[in-house]
Amino acid sequence: MNAKINELIKFLPLIQQMSGINPTIYVWDKEGVVQGLCSSDILPVGFEIGHKLEDKNDKIFEAIRTGKSFYNKVPKEVLGIAFEGSITPIFDGGEVVGVVTYTFPSDEKEEVRSTATDLIASIENTEKSIAEISSYSNKLSNNMNEINAITEVVNAELKEAIEVVTAIQQNAKLSNILALNASIESARAGDAGKGFSIVASEMKKFASLSGESSDKINKTLMNIVKSITKVKESIEFSSTMTGEQLTAVEELNKVFEEAMNLANKAAEACSSI
Repeated sequence: MNAKINELIKFLPLIQQMSGINPTIYVWDKEGVVQGLCSSDILPVGFEIGHKLEDKNDKIFEAIRTGKSFYNKVPKEVLGIAFEGSITPIFDGGEVVGVVTYTFPSDEKEEVRSTATDLIASIENTEKSIAEISSYSNKLSNNMNEINAITEVVNAELKEAIEVVTAIQQNAKLSNILALNASIESARAGDAGKGFSIVASEMKKFASLSGESSDKINKTLMNIVKSITKVKESIEFSSTMTGEQLTAVEELNKVFEEAMNLANKAAEACSSI
């Protein structure tokens, strides 16, 4: 065994103790044979002393051939526990005589990364929902404004109709007065005023019918105006609530955007560790 490898093996327990993360450490010679190891209570030992690595494409042989260090991350799906570590060449007189592999569990970090990833996905879905709500709120607000404008037009037209009915009522009253005057004049004229009396009677009937009809129309129109006024007030209230809801949704969206940024930073930080 190479003297430098032999000396390094003696210090493995001290290196493990100094690390504070309970790693598993292997020392391999340049033939890919395990010459020393220091096991971990958490990370299972995969090889025993004397085990020879057969896969010449393994990173251990690549480190022996190139003299370069490597850092690997192995996900939980491979061995049931997530771990990562380094492969470092051992030099003696400028020549690579072996490598040291230093691996440690990273379940907690993987859990944080996984949680951050899940959080990002959840926030993205929430942002989509908020965007849809915001879109619906905008459409609802626009529809409310259109309905409000229509009710204002209808209200104005009803007021004009009421004015017309009021004019008809006034004409009916005037016709009533004219019919009364005609009846008086007819009575004075005696037989000569009989024809005039018939006209006066018809005018009175017309005035009476016009007055009754206009009263009914006026009451109906007034009730419609009251109903439309209530509708208009409800629409204005709904528009106000919609506007407040839209503002609240926008504020909520800002909060989720900030949460998304923090989650992304957490995921990036975990990946860079």
